[in-house]
Amino acid sequence: MRLAHGTAEANGLAIDFLKANAADTGLSDESVDFITSITMSHETTAAQTQEILKEGCRLLKPRGLVRHLDVPYHAHRIPLIKRATNDGQVRHNGEPFWTGFVELDIMAERTSAGGDPDHAYADYESAGAATYFVFGGRRASPLPAGSRTWHSHRKRTMPAARCVRSSSRR
Repeated sequence: MRLAHGTAEANGLAIDFLKANAADTGLSDESVDFITSITMSHETTAAQTQEILKEGCRLLKPRGLVRHLDVPYHAHRIPLIKRATNDGQVRHNGEPFWTGFVELDIMAERTSAGGDPDHAYADYESAGAATYFVFGGRRASPLPAGSRTWHSHRKRTMPAARCVRSSSRR
């Protein structure tokens, strides 16, 4: 997080970063513009996933964005040999929720947690040689008066952002 904070400061961006328990941040309702986590979700449990998604929905400001990135090991996407090695990781290498996470219907989980299904996504994205499972969404809100699309609204100067980097640690 120090690198992100330093980069933001060096570029004159007013961003408050916070590392917090992802299921109970202690922040006020609708107080965050952007929430992110990287390879955290498979380190939790199904119950914690639901708590984390609920907290994210509670925290987001109108038009706020949540974006999680995690492992891409959904069985239908990987060859049999990779499934076997993945199973070994799960059983013998401290990855107890890896399989459980990839078997979750994350869109249904997010909707159940209070997320707007019309502004949600779950898909695979590549970055160089790596591929990641990305999911999240935007908090719906009415568009500002006089705006026809979010894109036309987005061009105006935005206030200082508050960013939460999630942690599953309690």
